[in-house]
Amino acid sequence: MKLSRGWPKNISQKGSSSEILFVLLLAFFLTMLLASCQSSSENFGHHFQLPPLPQDKPLRIVAFGDSTTARRPGVKKVYLERLQEKLSSFGLTIETYNAGVPGETTEDARPRLENDVLAYHPHLVIIQFGLNDAAIDFTRGRTTPWVSLDRYQSNLRYFIETLLQKKIYVLLMTTNPMRWTPHLKRVFNQPPYNHRFPRGINVLLRNYAWVVRNLSRQFSLPLIDVFRLWETREVKGEGQVQKLLSDGLHPNDQGHELIATWLADKIKELIFSPPGHSQPSLPPSSQPPSFQLPLIDLASRQKIQIIIDKDPEHYLGHPTTVLLEDGRTIIVVYPQGHGRGAIIMKEKPRWRPHLERKTLSPSQLGYLSRSPDYLPDNRCSRQEKTASLLRPISHSVSYLRG
Repeated sequence: MKLSRGWPKNISQKGSSSEILFVLLLAFFLTMLLASCQSSSENFGHHFQLPPLPQDKPLRIVAFGDSTTARRPGVKKVYLERLQEKLSSFGLTIETYNAGVPGETTEDARPRLENDVLAYHPHLVIIQFGLNDAAIDFTRGRTTPWVSLDRYQSNLRYFIETLLQKKIYVLLMTTNPMRWTPHLKRVFNQPPYNHRFPRGINVLLRNYAWVVRNLSRQFSLPLIDVFRLWETREVKGEGQVQKLLSDGLHPNDQGHELIATWLADKIKELIFSPPGHSQPSLPPSSQPPSFQLPLIDLASRQKIQIIIDKDPEHYLGHPTTVLLEDGRTIIVVYPQGHGRGAIIMKEKPRWRPHLERKTLSPSQLGYLSRSPDYLPDNRCSRQEKTASLLRPISHSVSYLRG
């Protein structure tokens, strides 16, 4: 029998099978070992043994960020100063160092991590960047953000991994959302920014907030999601974002107070973990919460209610609405009947307290209906087609999808 090259020629068939089996098992275990090492690298933050945060000696905290972290004129106390007062009220001795530099991006901050953060030997570092990273400076001829989304993630990952390697706790924060001011409309005066919508200034920033959330999950790090918390407060009617900002960009005293309160609660949770709780892996409650859509009950807010139609003989329901790009006009489409009958479309322009049937061009109608199953009624003229009645293409489809 001819043997494969490299095998001893005096090995019997039985021995050859045993050797092959041994080699295959060895290859399998080596493959699993390499995969384990790769997995450990990918789940870097899950395997760090972090010591408990001190309770009986000074707790050193560094806030690492941009102008939303740095002290600034017009603000009596930024969030770090307020945080120190709140933690001290818990009986803790706190030392804080503000490493916020106005105008900086994560790219600018990389070289100063050693001198501005690590040199203070902190127990915990708060990281908040994003406003400058996501901005497009049209005045300097730029057409892209100062720091790309991928590079932003890479820089934050560098900060996180460097700090965790040195057994330092990391607390991430998303940046605060912005709101339009006359000045900002002049600065961000081109697409993708949209002046027509209050949140049109955050069209890029919200993606950078997602990066922070994803990193907090990947590394099992505590997160204060300022962007989402502020927006949720506004949706719930607890306060407008604009009132938390001094200039449409930076938090005012009220905004800093909110951030400091959330930070104090989170850090207190990290310090005073229940006895016997596994401290190296951060408490489950410090994980970023899943977002829950707020429930808004409009039944008692009759001033903003508008009756668009009444029909005692037909069921009216399943309305579909769209807000047009002017930020004022609302289109509502609904069936006259349950799954059958005419499809009604009405317009509420410029928030006037009434609705009216609207005659639209074919291109406008296609934009508003967003449904391939319905076309304007053939009885309309060729130049203009009314949007008040639509008919199904196929008789088998008797409802409006979308």
